[in-house]
Amino acid sequence: MTSDDQESIQIQGEDISPSKDGSLFKEILREGTGDDMPLHDDRVSVHFIAKRLDGSIFINTREHDRMYTFSLGQEEVVKAWDIGVATMKLGEIARFISKPKYAYGQKGYRDKIGPNVTVVFEIELVEFCGKDLSPDDDGSIIRRILKRGEGHIRPNEDAKVELMLKGTYNGLVFDERTNESYNNDY
Repeated sequence: MTSDDQESIQIQGEDISPSKDGSLFKEILREGTGDDMPLHDDRVSVHFIAKRLDGSIFINTREHDRMYTFSLGQEEVVKAWDIGVATMKLGEIARFISKPKYAYGQKGYRDKIGPNVTVVFEIELVEFCGKDLSPDDDGSIIRRILKRGEGHIRPNEDAKVELMLKGTYNGLVFDERTNESYNNDY
């Protein structure tokens, strides 16, 4: 199938590409549960099937019964996944049809996908959680970024910072503060 043939294929679903240019479509195959969706830097685990437009499969995690885990929004996966998985609910299965700019681009993928090829990903969101910041990786401190900051500057050790804080345990809020200012003067 040539690139010209790919352009003529009817694609179903909602255009979720950032510029709404038809580069990434999502179709929900099975609804998820709840209202919560993964946030930037959450650890997400998925099962997925990656296919060419002709339906031939080139990756299937279920064949090896091994989920794929990555940090959302950290460019550890193709851009289609960072964009698409952020729109999913727990247990949801969705089909994403991605043009090359959000998939494997001009380089392709190993010997499995050539350059400039539109691909199909069927993804099941199996689990997600915030990033574990605890010193012993025991889950005692979990961070979820509710709203990303702007720019690329990070505060240094002596910087004054303003933040919003929400502490929860077993679904109950035990601490919530807005517009708090902190510096190194405890």
